[in-house]
Amino acid sequence: MDSTGQSDDRARCSSTRWEKTPKDVQVEHMKPDADHGSPSNEIPTLSLAERVRDLAVGRRSTTLPQSRVGGDAINVSTTTALTRSSGASAGHIDSEPAFREKCLQKLDPGRPLKDRLGAIKAAAHEVQQYSVETLRMMWSRLDDLSSVEASLEARQASFDLLSQSALHPGLGDKDLELLFTMITTIISPVNSRPQVLAVRNLTRNGVIVAPFEKQLSEYLVTNLKSLYDATLEARSTVKKTKPRQPLIEENILEDLLDLINKIIDRNPATFENENLGRLVQRLILIANKTTVRQDLKQVALLFRTLTNSLPVPSEHFESTIEVLCGISRTTDASVGEATWATIINLLASSGQSIVIDVLFNILRSTSKHRQGTTVRGALLLMKHFVEAKGEDGVPLVDIQQLLYALQIVVSTAPRLQGDCLQILISCLEDRENASRLLASDWSSLNALVYLADNTAPDIVSLLSWFPQLSSASPLASFVQHHQTGAFSKMQDSWKTLERLAYALNSHWYSLNMSQRSLALGLQFNVGCWVDSSMLGMALEHIGENEVEMLQRGDWLSHLMILLEIITFDTSKPLELRHRVLVFIDEAVQNAEDQLATLKKMENLMLVILKKMAKEFELVLTNVLVKFLVHYALHAEAKTFKAVLAFVINAAGLEAAAEQVVLNPISSGTHPNCAATHLVWLFQQCLIWQLPLQTKLCFDSLVLIASNTTAPTDSRLITMKLLSRLRCNSAYALRVVSVPDTLGLAAALSRTQASAQAQITSRGISSRASVVADPPNGRTGRMSGLDSSKSARSRSTTRSADGRDRSIKATAPLWMYPGSKGLPVDPLQECSKSVFTYGGYEYVRHEGTDTAVLEIERWLDLVLDVLQHGSDWEIYSYILVHLPSQLTNVALFAGRMAFVQTLHRLILSQLRTGSFHEPPASTGVKKGDVAICLYNAMTILLAYQESLGREQLDETVRTFFSGIGLWDRAAKSCIHALALCSHEIPTNLRRSLLVIIQKMSQIITQSHLAVDILEFLAGLVRLPKAYHIAGPESQDFLRTIFGICISYIHYAREQKEKSAVALRSSHAPARYSGVSNKSSTTTEAGQSVDVQRDLPEYVFALAYHVLTFWFLAIDLPERSKHVGWIVKNLRWKDEFGNESMEEQSQVTLDMIHRTAYNDLGETQANVDFRDTHGPIKRETWLYGMSIISLETVQSTGLTLITKRQASGTTHAMYQQYTAQLPPHHVPISSTNSNTGSDADVKVFPQHVLLQLGFTIAPIPIPLQPILLPEDEFIKRAISIFDRNDTVDGHKTGVIYMAQAQTSEVSILANTYGSKLYENFLSRLGTKVRLQDAKFNTQGLDRESDLDGTHTYAWRDRVTEIVFHVTTMMPTFDDDPQCTNKKRHIGNDYVKIIFNESGLPFRFETFASQFNHVNIVITPELTAPRYSILTDTNASSDSLDQPNPRDTLAEEDTAFFTVETQCSSSFPLISPAATPKVVSASALPSFVRQLALNASVLSLVWSNREGAENLSSWRNRLKEILKLRQRYANTGTSANVFYPGMGNSHDRGGAPSYVDGDRWSGKLTMAGLVEQDQFLHSADFTRWN
Repeated sequence: MDSTGQSDDRARCSSTRWEKTPKDVQVEHMKPDADHGSPSNEIPTLSLAERVRDLAVGRRSTTLPQSRVGGDAINVSTTTALTRSSGASAGHIDSEPAFREKCLQKLDPGRPLKDRLGAIKAAAHEVQQYSVETLRMMWSRLDDLSSVEASLEARQASFDLLSQSALHPGLGDKDLELLFTMITTIISPVNSRPQVLAVRNLTRNGVIVAPFEKQLSEYLVTNLKSLYDATLEARSTVKKTKPRQPLIEENILEDLLDLINKIIDRNPATFENENLGRLVQRLILIANKTTVRQDLKQVALLFRTLTNSLPVPSEHFESTIEVLCGISRTTDASVGEATWATIINLLASSGQSIVIDVLFNILRSTSKHRQGTTVRGALLLMKHFVEAKGEDGVPLVDIQQLLYALQIVVSTAPRLQGDCLQILISCLEDRENASRLLASDWSSLNALVYLADNTAPDIVSLLSWFPQLSSASPLASFVQHHQTGAFSKMQDSWKTLERLAYALNSHWYSLNMSQRSLALGLQFNVGCWVDSSMLGMALEHIGENEVEMLQRGDWLSHLMILLEIITFDTSKPLELRHRVLVFIDEAVQNAEDQLATLKKMENLMLVILKKMAKEFELVLTNVLVKFLVHYALHAEAKTFKAVLAFVINAAGLEAAAEQVVLNPISSGTHPNCAATHLVWLFQQCLIWQLPLQTKLCFDSLVLIASNTTAPTDSRLITMKLLSRLRCNSAYALRVVSVPDTLGLAAALSRTQASAQAQITSRGISSRASVVADPPNGRTGRMSGLDSSKSARSRSTTRSADGRDRSIKATAPLWMYPGSKGLPVDPLQECSKSVFTYGGYEYVRHEGTDTAVLEIERWLDLVLDVLQHGSDWEIYSYILVHLPSQLTNVALFAGRMAFVQTLHRLILSQLRTGSFHEPPASTGVKKGDVAICLYNAMTILLAYQESLGREQLDETVRTFFSGIGLWDRAAKSCIHALALCSHEIPTNLRRSLLVIIQKMSQIITQSHLAVDILEFLAGLVRLPKAYHIAGPESQDFLRTIFGICISYIHYAREQKEKSAVALRSSHAPARYSGVSNKSSTTTEAGQSVDVQRDLPEYVFALAYHVLTFWFLAIDLPERSKHVGWIVKNLRWKDEFGNESMEEQSQVTLDMIHRTAYNDLGETQANVDFRDTHGPIKRETWLYGMSIISLETVQSTGLTLITKRQASGTTHAMYQQYTAQLPPHHVPISSTNSNTGSDADVKVFPQHVLLQLGFTIAPIPIPLQPILLPEDEFIKRAISIFDRNDTVDGHKTGVIYMAQAQTSEVSILANTYGSKLYENFLSRLGTKVRLQDAKFNTQGLDRESDLDGTHTYAWRDRVTEIVFHVTTMMPTFDDDPQCTNKKRHIGNDYVKIIFNESGLPFRFETFASQFNHVNIVITPELTAPRYSILTDTNASSDSLDQPNPRDTLAEEDTAFFTVETQCSSSFPLISPAATPKVVSASALPSFVRQLALNASVLSLVWSNREGAENLSSWRNRLKEILKLRQRYANTGTSANVFYPGMGNSHDRGGAPSYVDGDRWSGKLTMAGLVEQDQFLHSADFTRWN
């Protein structure tokens, strides 16, 4: 019997299931509607009838205390009252008396049992529809039916009625108490689940418990035990049945546990008694006995709810935690969360230290019953504690104590090692916990970590190979420990070990030595299972201790162990094999000093070569080749050759390798990597001054480049070095970083911009792929060569001659600049031991080994490719890079046979068009190939002395033939002819007439306008290059003038179009600049048509050329061309009126002044003073000039000053008066009467009339206008005179000495070399600055602040002043050279004489005005006879110079000239691609470049709407201002002359119009009539 008085057998359930009805579901979710009063402390023992009668007398309702639901107080008394007042529906109220009378009669104990049971069943379905009074009456009649003596059917019917009554909303406290007693007393004859559901309904899901609180806890605890016992018994009967459905007992137990959970959650006070301990005891019993996850889940959830509000009794505290540990291991996430929440509650209620101590006791306990799930659960909870890091009320775990506990766990339960490792991993993966862990003592971790060591039989076997392995070596301990074989039993834990290894790896640099040793043991063994990042720590540890290991002598043994167990084992992952090989390579390089005395390195090399001989993995082969070539630097000659053999064989040249090596070693390596590292080896040998090794590498590189069976990319790699070979004047070898080949690369679409432009134009993506730059490596090391894959040849063509031309687009193998050309940046200085030519004594250095490279081998290859063709990638590379190498004249010293052969070959190919056509898939045209060949021919002009007259004549003919032959090559040909005019003017002169005719035929090609005009502008300043004489001279000149006028009209039309567009858009005109980089841009890469977008430059150039060539005509012939020029300068405007713009007017003014005069400029007579007598001064506007006459009135001596747009003429007029005869009567005068000066004999007006007028009527516009003698006129004439008669330009000249790169150091130079001074002296004339009468372009003319002298150059049209930095003083108080920057910074154009030995950087002189830099670099400064030597002559005969060649060095030097522009400035110079110029031609060539660049800069700087005006136009505008002010102002000149103009205008004088152009009837600023223009303007008709 239990406390309720019920027997255990009554509480036992049968196996029949009680199905849940929909009403049950509704009840489960029903919310409580009312609150009820609390029961009395003592439960009265009354019979059912008595208690019902007590309720029926109308006992007053009591108010229940507030019950707690989820922690909130809910007062439900009001709700109960409302519910009671509402009662049943009206229909039921009306029928209730009848039902009561009928039903109660049937329930009367005297009635038959059958009738009574029928009435009960009928009432049970509608029990909630009637009042509580009716229910009480029914309950009072059930006393005998619900007793133990009653039949099962009677008891069942009674329980059903009571169970339904529990749902009635109007029950009071006493009703609830009575009903609870009745329900818990009557046990369902079927099973106890309805009783549990009835109690749940009665309590409203645990909300209402006050009326029966004490009885409720007793009932729940008692029934929990009996129900679980019944469940266990039921499970035992079906234990072997799988699968099975849930048992009825399991469902009842789940319902009961759920009800207890809800009651504790909503009314925790129900268990604030002795039943709490009993409940916890029951739950612990269930958790310990059960293996069913649902039971564990229910217990975990119940514990969480219980600990939220109630304390766990102390006697059950440790047992509770043990249970929670066991439960926490379940895979159900909700159970784990509930368990952890319970632990958090326990921490808050019972103290943190108690919970932690219990968990540590569980871990440290050696009791067997705790070696299962409890300990594993404790580990999991401890992991949660560690991860909490002392936050949210969780205590901070003592790491040291934790480590000790983990050691005990592993020692007593090895199978729990994985769980322990998870805690360590959790610590290591958190920064704070890792810091605490790393600060702890790890001695207790030895057993834990070393238990994970893996057996490595291959390492064990190596012990016999290396008996010298020190016992102190970490590897020795590893090898010995591997024999335990423990790891082979734990292969299922390898992922945990991998994660632990990663975690240790992340803190490697924070570990101390003992911790690293411990971690290293794990990482070394796990490294065979995971990727190379794990192995990396072990390798690093060995690398860090390499010095100590080297001292012990077992360092190489360690490396060999790593190689044997990983790299040489082909079954190992490739990544690990590669990682070890890379480590070996780096380790050997780091230990080079120590290895110098270790002979064992040779053995290691041989073992590697032997083991890896048949290796086919590319990534391994790359590292191996890198390792071999690096070690070869420190090897003996024999070893060097052996390594070189291996590398050559790796490049696929096994047969050719026999020429170089002694014992070739065959391997399956891949060629591209080998070629790359061979280039690196060559560079290193050059850096380390190893001449013999450098020569061997050079020969090997040529072999690879020459092998047509080798992959194309491999050949290209070697050619990238060979094409970069250069030498200085002493023939010392050097390697340039980036050749100057951008322009030619763009011509072949080998730059990113040109390739993209071609894609856009063709609509395909054939060239979208651009080679990416590999990582930059350190100089002297090969870290930049570790590419895992080599680019293989993807060309679709076998040769460049058009055969097998597939139209399939392929990605190019090389681009400019593309990927890094060389593995390491080359040294800037030249080699001291490797030379390109051995013809001089000073090449040989005493006591130093030297070597001379056979450059001929490379040159022969170049000739072969050009003559016979090759793969397009190879052919195009040679085409682009050959001209750049040809600029290094010294490299070809003694190799004139090659130069001559190359010259003949290119001439022949260009003349016949027999050079190779590019594949169609490239989109490159044959004319683009011609551009490259023409550029090579241009560079060959530097070798003119080795070429005969006929060859040079043919060269000129080839250039001008190319103007019309290849559209794209015309620009290159014109630039070449410009250089010819300086270098070989005599040869050019013989073909000049044809050249000019050729140019006149292509003037419709607007993109060549600037090039043609610049050529003509430069040519006219070189008298040796042309000769104007003979019958053909007139046609020759007319052709030049025609070219100029055609371009004038073209530029005018472009300007008109721009003006129309401007007017329509109401926006300032803009010009799209050329988006080129400053120091590497060429005309081939320009994206805009400068001639189209900047017509002002074409306009200015055309007028300049016309002016220059008119002045170049011999004076007797000059006037013959005036009429033709004047006729063609006129044009008709949009209204049909003939017009002439200002520039034409000033040009015509120049022609007017110079047609019969070649005396040059005049100056005023300084001796003309008032001492001659009284002087009368008058000034007139006479046509388009200002005439000032100063007349000595007594003698008539007159100083004439005629100011015109193009110049000012000073002259003297003297009237020679005859002596009067004796019989001449004196002239009567009024002087005596007026008292005026009797010496006044003449006025200036008389001189004016005598010079130009007769009695014939003069048209009004042609009449002189007398200007008043006032301050305005004086000021106007002064302003006019300040405008120079020539166009002024300024250009900076800067000298860069050896190794100079910074702006300050360069500007600080006050002198230069002989070459520089010689160039400067020929660039212009040295002039004194102080009191200079010319425009010094800002240089001080008073105090020598900018130096005493400078250089300047001037002709009849142009003047250029050079701002020479070396001639400006460098002041001590101006360390930044600010005074020099003041001039240089404002110069648009600068000439850089670069003898620094370094490439010039455009940004060196930063300024917004820095548009153009003309860079001059000396290429050959030795006597010229060296380059003319026949290569067949013996070297002995070359030691002595030819006595006939005695020219000074500065006269025989060669220079590379290149024009560099800012990114926003158009580059259209003849030196856009570098040109080689001789010392004699250099000054004139550079000066012409500077002049053209200055003109373009001035135009370019005013392109946004403003206009750059020449000095002549400024002077013209001053004249026009005076005419605007004083014409038609009532002066005597405005007399009407009848008969002027056309017939319809005879009624009056025509209106006067001034302006830029002629317009209306009166043209040229209103000077002559339109229909008489040609006759009036051509003054030569009446001279």
